Amino acid sequence: MYALVGARIWLDPSDLRCVVDRASEERGRDFPKKLEDQLNDFGEDIWCWNEGPETRTTKSRLKYVDGVR
Repeated sequence: MYALVGARIWLDPSDLRCVVDRASEERGRDFPKKLEDQLNDFGEDIWCWNEGPETRTTKSRLKYVDGVR
């Protein structure tokens, strides 16, 4: 993500975009509006919001056990 935002210094928004999956309004938005606004502060053209009937935001969790991930 940092490389993507940094590359925007040299590239036009139309040359470099990041796809973000999210549920549609009808399914109940699963991507926090506050986070979407923060991402859009970098420029709305950098994001390609992918919405569809079966689309959900990718989620992950890091779990550490005795210092091992």
